[in-house]
Amino acid sequence: MLEPSTRYAIVCDNLKKVYPGMDGNQPKMAVQGLSLAVPSGECFGMLGPNGAGKTSFINMMTGLVKPTSGAAFVRGVSDKPAGKYSGGMKRRLSVAISLIGSPKVVYMDEPSTGLDPASRMNLWTVIKRAKSHTAIILTTHSMEEAEFLCDRLGIFADGRLQCIGNPKELKGRYGGSYVFTMTTALENEKDVEMLVQNVSPNAKKIYHIAGTQKFEMSKEEVRISEVFQAVEKAKSSFRVFAWGLADTTLEDVFIKVARTSKAFNVFS
Repeated sequence: MLEPSTRYAIVCDNLKKVYPGMDGNQPKMAVQGLSLAVPSGECFGMLGPNGAGKTSFINMMTGLVKPTSGAAFVRGVSDKPAGKYSGGMKRRLSVAISLIGSPKVVYMDEPSTGLDPASRMNLWTVIKRAKSHTAIILTTHSMEEAEFLCDRLGIFADGRLQCIGNPKELKGRYGGSYVFTMTTALENEKDVEMLVQNVSPNAKKIYHIAGTQKFEMSKEEVRISEVFQAVEKAKSSFRVFAWGLADTTLEDVFIKVARTSKAFNVFS
């Protein structure tokens, strides 16, 4: 209790809970002076018959029930108002609160915004586990989060639901192109353009800076094997620093759909 920084994740000091008597019954002492310390990395099991006080203890530790007396510390944050937590901690706390009691419906508005990668993945794992028994509506700007968590996606723009489907369906419906990228010396940029024109006559250049060029190729006129053959042939004529052929991403789908709306065009 007196250590400035403790290795214990949970510390209880003389924790008590007394339920008032009702209908002529005596007050019920549910938890009688419990003192306990649990270090990080330990799973501490509490065994006992019904009415032993196990649930009352858990309810006090999670904030559902106020202790009659005593103190409890979870990672040292005792009696700290939620408003004083960091933004990331508030996000995680909000998700935890929303899942208390295994609700049938949960709404989550950008739940992982501001979280570091490790915390974000932990949160996603919790949400994914919870959706097995809960209907969840989730808003997000993270395409990675959408693909990891969502069974179906709806893209909204200009106040309307523009499309709906699972990630694979949306990619197939709106992503009819490959993105070809190649990095060479500046003097070979024209050679790259010729390579692309031979493989995909209707290809469009979508990015160009310092020897790196990106082209959008229609899937209808391109065979992946032909692209590989063309690149291997080009390597004998000039030096290729790096190249790649990528399928449409969910982000590409989002941008394509959003661009059709007035709301997006006003700010783009």
